[in-house]
Amino acid sequence: MPVIGIDPSFRGCGVSDGAHHLVVKTEPQDTDPNQAAAITRRRREILAAIADWMNVHHPNAEDVVLYIEAPAFGQASQASHLYELGWLMHGFHHTLHHLISGDIVKVVEVSTTALRKWATGKGNTPKDGMKLAVYKKFGIEFEQDPGCDKLFAFLLCKFGEGVEAGEIDFSASKLRGQKTRKKVTT
Repeated sequence: MPVIGIDPSFRGCGVSDGAHHLVVKTEPQDTDPNQAAAITRRRREILAAIADWMNVHHPNAEDVVLYIEAPAFGQASQASHLYELGWLMHGFHHTLHHLISGDIVKVVEVSTTALRKWATGKGNTPKDGMKLAVYKKFGIEFEQDPGCDKLFAFLLCKFGEGVEAGEIDFSASKLRGQKTRKKVTT
């Protein structure tokens, strides 16, 4: 069962299965009548490119596990970014399984902090430090990857493989409203 890492973004969506890497780039166009139409078109382009990539590299995969970088809600001041990312995440959760030959068994969201901490020991390692850490840990460099989209997708894949194999203890964040609150006693 392939584990696919995805670093979601409309500007450069990274995808990796650990051996094959892809960055899907989309841009707004003057012909888009409005923001919703632009986002819908761009989301379709990204999902179709990922489906094509999957059908080339994993044509007979019956089941697929996606490890996706979770949205960074700390950047809430960038409301348009969160709006766009919501559309893209919806595509990963509900649309992509129709476009690939197998079934998506599960989608796991991993915070960038957890991913960085696993890869480097620090949850706030800058991207340049991530490049060095990945080279030291896995012996791989990514050419022509200025946004580190391939690098983060690769790390999500490797992290997911470790979790699925039981080598990494990880519990994905619970959905909003599902966390149990601890009572504070004084």
